[in-house]
Amino acid sequence: VVATYLAVTSAYSLWLRRPAIVDAMVIGLLFVLRVEGGSIAAGVAPSDWLLVSTALLAVFLGVCKRRHELLLLGETAGAHRVALRDYSPQFLDAAISLLTSTALVTYLLYATSPETVARVGSTGMLLGGPFVLYGLLRYLQLIYTRDEGGNPTDVLLSDPGVLLAVAAFGLVAFVVHYF
Repeated sequence: VVATYLAVTSAYSLWLRRPAIVDAMVIGLLFVLRVEGGSIAAGVAPSDWLLVSTALLAVFLGVCKRRHELLLLGETAGAHRVALRDYSPQFLDAAISLLTSTALVTYLLYATSPETVARVGSTGMLLGGPFVLYGLLRYLQLIYTRDEGGNPTDVLLSDPGVLLAVAAFGLVAFVVHYF
């Protein structure tokens, strides 16, 4: 996994960051490789649905960042990041909508998959669904009403609404897994 991660990161730096769409999809792949590495380190096999959810959420955040860059930089966006030459605000908005929906649905599929139910002993992870939905919608609210999203980490670590959603989801996951 580490070798693959290093190879993909190198390929991204050299070429894969230039083609539109591919640039965001590689971000998703890199996050999946991180989850895979963490799973190996923890000695736990990750659910396929969890990997798909991770990829879609990472691509969602990447596309939101591209949208922010495109709108912020305007005519000079393509000089900043080559991939921005082939994006438009309308395309990115449609992609964000698609990714929001599919990320939520794949989380719900993860929560109800036989593998997850067997691991946690119930469909209790469905209780995290409202917090996943709220987190996604809050993030969308921030990018569309406050023009945030240029640095997803800053948004994720500083917005009280997003932090509350993450904390509530974490509490649900903890209770479902351990009680």
